[in-house]
Amino acid sequence: MESNQELKEMFNQIDTQNTGTITFKSLTKALTPYNASELREVTTQNFIDFQEFTRVIIALTNEIELQKASIQAFKVFDKEGTGTLKAKDLKEALSEEALCALPEVFDYLDLVSSTFR
Repeated sequence: MESNQELKEMFNQIDTQNTGTITFKSLTKALTPYNASELREVTTQNFIDFQEFTRVIIALTNEIELQKASIQAFKVFDKEGTGTLKAKDLKEALSEEALCALPEVFDYLDLVSSTFR
């Protein structure tokens, strides 16, 4: 997660007119890994001030961390490392042994969610 100063510097680089706001179009250009529809899920504003920009960046960061946590949790049950769960894998995942791993997964998910509240 970027510091407030780093976020301010990012915002100022996008706000080339020094108006204190950026357009949604400018935001989309600056955050090239995301397409406009993905960004629209995070903000409906057409003109974005620094506070809204910060909220958008935090929301995107939370999404990335949640994706990482989900992948990590999935890997606990994907013993063959194929990226899929077969019926056999799912049956094993539901076994008593696999359920012992759940507290570790839940602890990780709790850590991620509490970090970004």
